[in-house]
Amino acid sequence: MAAWAACSTCGAAIVASAFLPAFSVRLDGFVGAGSAQQSYTFDRTYTLVGYGTFGARALVAAGIALAALGAAGIVAARPTIPLAVVLVVALAASIATTIPRFTGFDHEGGVIGCSFDRGCGGAFLAPAIRDFRHDVLTSRREARQPGFELSEGYRAEQRTGWRIVEAVVHLVLAGAALALVVGDRRLAPAALALVLLAVVIAWTYASSARCGDGNGRLLGWLSAYLLGLAVVAAIGAFVRRRWWWGIGGFAGALLATPLVFVLELAGSCYYD
Repeated sequence: MAAWAACSTCGAAIVASAFLPAFSVRLDGFVGAGSAQQSYTFDRTYTLVGYGTFGARALVAAGIALAALGAAGIVAARPTIPLAVVLVVALAASIATTIPRFTGFDHEGGVIGCSFDRGCGGAFLAPAIRDFRHDVLTSRREARQPGFELSEGYRAEQRTGWRIVEAVVHLVLAGAALALVVGDRRLAPAALALVLLAVVIAWTYASSARCGDGNGRLLGWLSAYLLGLAVVAAIGAFVRRRWWWGIGGFAGALLATPLVFVLELAGSCYYD
């Protein structure tokens, strides 16, 4: 009962966070060159509700879904199905708020180089960057100066609303995975299965990815996610006193982590 109430609370927290500043975008422009160059900075901050794109609405919908599933789990005779749906919703939201291919954020906080003509910002930030660039070029006083140019690339920063959503969906994901394994003894081997799947995906990435291949990098991130879930599943096996499955899951995740890391490096630009 308390766990389902917590799920609803987490969903409500996501919805509430949608009204807080979620991220900011910065573009840089300049006029002239050398010692006579004048530089300009343009910033805009968005909320998820105000942003209004499909990605932003999907995150808000995920919060609503978690709140509703929490209520459904309280009254459901067999909560396994609602719990599995919670896991899927939390996993999708966790990936969408973490993986740079989707978000467009640089977790180091630096300027991300890109070509405006080819599109910047990943799936989530691309509309914001495109619209903000158009607004700067058409509406800002600085842009009316002869010779004004916008520098290629952008800087994006996660704000309070985004950080809350990201933390909450990670928490719900771990809790749902743990609850599934604890609730069904037959899922004790899940940890080893997830470790094996992570290694297979990382091997696929290393074998097929090319420098700059977004799909390959997505596989690299997914393998890391699976290892994290494997550790959670191993904890669940221990809670259910399936000792050997728990030990095997932890040992498998521990041994697979450096292997997955090396395979990910092998498929990245590091060796190109």
